[in-house]
Amino acid sequence: MSKKKMKIKCLLEKAMKEKNISQAELERRTGIHHITIKKHREGISNRIDYSTLLGYCTVLDKTPGDLLVIVDEK
Repeated sequence: MSKKKMKIKCLLEKAMKEKNISQAELERRTGIHHITIKKHREGISNRIDYSTLLGYCTVLDKTPGDLLVIVDEK
Protein backbone atom coordinates (compact mmCIF):
# COMPACT_ATOMS: atom_id res chain seq x y z
CA MET A 1 0.00 0.00 0.00
CA SER A 2 1.46 3.34 -1.03
CA LYS A 3 1.16 6.55 0.91
CA LYS A 4 -0.54 9.55 -0.65
CA LYS A 5 1.86 12.34 -1.47
CA MET A 6 0.66 15.63 -0.10
CA LYS A 7 1.97 19.14 -0.48
CA ILE A 8 1.11 22.62 0.71
CA LYS A 9 -0.19 24.98 -1.95
CA CYS A 10 -0.10 28.77 -1.64
CA LEU A 11 -3.25 30.50 -2.88
CA LEU A 12 -1.65 33.94 -3.09
CA GLU A 13 -2.64 34.49 -6.74
CA LYS A 14 -6.31 33.84 -5.94
CA ALA A 15 -6.24 36.10 -2.88
CA MET A 16 -4.63 38.91 -4.87
CA LYS A 17 -7.33 38.66 -7.55
CA GLU A 18 -10.08 38.69 -4.92
CA LYS A 19 -8.60 41.83 -3.36
CA ASN A 20 -7.83 43.31 -6.81
CA ILE A 21 -4.24 44.06 -5.86
CA SER A 22 -1.25 43.91 -8.19
CA GLN A 23 2.08 42.33 -7.41
CA ALA A 24 3.70 45.77 -7.41
CA GLU A 25 1.15 47.08 -4.92
CA LEU A 26 1.56 44.02 -2.69
CA GLU A 27 5.33 44.53 -2.80
CA ARG A 28 4.95 48.22 -1.92
CA ARG A 29 2.56 47.58 0.98
CA THR A 30 4.39 44.58 2.48
CA GLY A 31 8.03 45.33 1.69
CA ILE A 32 8.35 41.75 0.40
CA HIS A 33 10.67 41.44 -2.60
CA HIS A 34 8.93 40.99 -5.96
CA ILE A 35 10.83 37.76 -6.69
CA THR A 36 9.55 36.22 -3.44
CA ILE A 37 5.98 37.24 -4.25
CA LYS A 38 6.35 35.83 -7.77
CA LYS A 39 7.58 32.49 -6.44
CA HIS A 40 4.66 32.24 -4.02
CA ARG A 41 2.14 33.27 -6.70
CA GLU A 42 3.46 30.65 -9.11
CA GLY A 43 3.77 27.92 -6.50
CA ILE A 44 7.47 27.37 -7.10
CA SER A 45 8.63 28.13 -3.57
CA ASN A 46 9.19 25.38 -1.01
CA ARG A 47 8.93 27.60 2.06
CA ILE A 48 7.40 30.74 3.48
CA ASP A 49 8.60 32.76 6.46
CA TYR A 50 6.11 33.64 9.17
CA SER A 51 6.81 37.34 8.65
CA THR A 52 6.08 37.00 4.92
CA LEU A 53 2.86 35.11 5.60
CA LEU A 54 1.84 37.74 8.14
CA GLY A 55 2.49 40.49 5.57
CA TYR A 56 0.31 38.77 2.98
CA CYS A 57 -2.45 38.13 5.52
CA THR A 58 -2.42 41.71 6.77
CA VAL A 59 -2.60 43.37 3.36
CA LEU A 60 -5.01 40.85 1.81
CA ASP A 61 -7.23 40.58 4.90
CA LYS A 62 -6.79 36.79 5.02
CA THR A 63 -5.78 34.15 7.55
CA PRO A 64 -2.93 31.66 7.02
CA GLY A 65 -5.60 28.99 6.41
CA ASP A 66 -7.00 31.09 3.57
CA LEU A 67 -3.61 31.27 1.84
CA LEU A 68 -2.17 27.80 2.51
CA VAL A 69 -3.97 24.53 1.77
CA ILE A 70 -2.92 20.89 1.70
CA VAL A 71 -3.48 19.12 -1.63
CA ASP A 72 -2.74 15.74 -3.17
CA GLU A 73 0.48 15.90 -5.17
CA LYS A 74 -0.02 14.62 -8.70
